[in-house]
Amino acid sequence: MPKQNNSADLPQAYLPPASFVPELADAEKRKRVVIVASRCGDPLEMTGPLNVFQIANAVLAISGKPEMGYDLEIVSNAAGTIFEMAGLKITTDRPYSRLRGKVDTLIFTPMDFSDLFSNQEKFLRWVRGRANKVRRLVSICSGVYILAAAGVLNGKRVATHWDLAEDFANR
Repeated sequence: MPKQNNSADLPQAYLPPASFVPELADAEKRKRVVIVASRCGDPLEMTGPLNVFQIANAVLAISGKPEMGYDLEIVSNAAGTIFEMAGLKITTDRPYSRLRGKVDTLIFTPMDFSDLFSNQEKFLRWVRGRANKVRRLVSICSGVYILAAAGVLNGKRVATHWDLAEDFANR
């Protein structure tokens, strides 16, 4: 199980007052958020969403509602290092194919299929299967191409990076 985030890990400037958190139904419980990342990705595509959910966890914790927070994990094509530069290293504990259990939110970062997923159709089948089981499906920037290739966007409105919008619409 991923380590729980602690509000003490965040500068107080990032935290809104406890009264900012609305009352939520008792049925609401911790949600599992999984980021599917690539070895070629920009770390901002991973750390941005992680930071947003970590701040949400901190706000919920100081509001006395840590049980309503988010459990975060990153998966990729294989376990191990997915990013390394200037002393910063990001690793994953497991490949996407070994992800088990219920996932609330599945986030796809931009990927280079040719370098990362040796069996692209296997990965796209996995995306299709998971897309039907999650409450929320998200893409960061050009990650929307993955969802389109898997066919899970049919009939839906989507957005992508402004520089890719015309190409994406044409495809």
